[in-house]
Amino acid sequence: MNQHHAAEPIGRANRAGPTGQACHHRPTGRKQRAVLRTVLLTGFAVTAAGFTANGPASADTTSPGGRTSAADAAGSSARLYKAPLRAGSRRMSRSLLMEQRFAEWSLRSNGIRWQSSGGCSDRERESCTSFDKIRWGSVDGLIDFKKDSGCPLVITGGTERGHAPGRYSHGTGYKIDIVPTACTDARIHRFRHLGTRGDGAELHRSPADAVFARESDHWDITFR
Repeated sequence: MNQHHAAEPIGRANRAGPTGQACHHRPTGRKQRAVLRTVLLTGFAVTAAGFTANGPASADTTSPGGRTSAADAAGSSARLYKAPLRAGSRRMSRSLLMEQRFAEWSLRSNGIRWQSSGGCSDRERESCTSFDKIRWGSVDGLIDFKKDSGCPLVITGGTERGHAPGRYSHGTGYKIDIVPTACTDARIHRFRHLGTRGDGAELHRSPADAVFARESDHWDITFR
């Protein structure tokens, strides 16, 4: 939640899978779109991050009888090639609460970084920046904002302790804090001005209905 620690590196596009094994063939065109579609529609979004609800996903996708199912193949391909979740993917419920690793993968795959003073992601520690139990609508909304603005984004606050409580709060997964830059400021100031909050924070509302509040050292964004 604090801005003074080195940022989490952006995940670079490379030829290595999440296990460090080289990927020699990358699906393109129709096949890649089919993999992404299957990931979004079947719940393999978790598998796409390289793990399942019960732990790390197995690299073996062969079903009994020696045949690989289409769903398993899609999940395997998405794991190996890290096909990023695209902004505006409304097929997943916006109220879906995400696990830390999946949220990290979704953000990193879309070029979004994060930082914390403690260099940690523990939801129970104020010095961490956590995405545990963040809403998919918040992650997707931030991806949309990055795509629309073209600005580099660095997150400084997620669902960790230390934020104000409330229905639409950090703790309930609705809010994300980002580092203010000349690029983000210019884009946000083009949004509709709503006046000021009770604490004096300047408010702007985007066409996507996200509310941006300019606090002392960050933009506090609410995605409903």
